[in-house]
Amino acid sequence: MLRHAVWLVMIGVAMAACRPVPGEPELTADELDGLAASEDGDPARRAQATDHRRSAAALRDDEARACAGLAPETRDASPLDDSSVQEVTDVSERERHGREFFWTLRGAEIEVRAERGMTRVWLNRVLLCHLARHRTTLLPDGATDPLAVGRPVVSVVESEIGFRIAIRGRNEREAIEIGRRARARLATACSP
Repeated sequence: MLRHAVWLVMIGVAMAACRPVPGEPELTADELDGLAASEDGDPARRAQATDHRRSAAALRDDEARACAGLAPETRDASPLDDSSVQEVTDVSERERHGREFFWTLRGAEIEVRAERGMTRVWLNRVLLCHLARHRTTLLPDGATDPLAVGRPVVSVVESEIGFRIAIRGRNEREAIEIGRRARARLATACSP
C-alpha cells in the first residue's frame, strides 16, 4: 500500500510540473514541444516546455507501470461500471479547530458488487491503472467518472457483497464533485 501511496505522490508532482506559469497563457503540447526544441525565445518559457516534456514522459512511464499486464479493454473501461455500483455514502472526517470539532466532507465511498475471481489487490491495481490513464489520456468517461476529479486518493476494502472503494478529494470542492459523480453512477445503476 505504501508503494501505491508513493506512486500517487509521484504522479501528483509530475502533474504539478505540467501546469502553466501563473499569468502566462497556456500552450498546447505541440507549442511546448516546439519551444523546448528551439534555441530562441524566452528562457523561462523554454524551461517550462522542457519541464512539461519531462513531466509528460514521467506520467506516461507511470501509466505503463500501473497498467502493465492489463488487457486493453480493462485499461480503458472504468472499474466503477454503472451496473456494479450498489451504494454510495459520503466520506467525512472529524477535524478539530480550537476547542470545537467539525465534520469535513472528504469524498465518497462506493460499494461495488464482486465479480467471480475479483480480489481486493486486483481491483486496487485496476483502479490505479485507471487513475494513471485519466492523467495521460482523454478517456470517454472523464466527465462522469469520480476517479477523474483532481488527484484523488483511493483505497479499497472488502465488504459483505463485494468491495468498498473510498475516493478522497484534496479539498472540499473535489469532495463534492466526487460525491456528485458517484451518486450519478448509482442512479444510472438503479434506473430500469
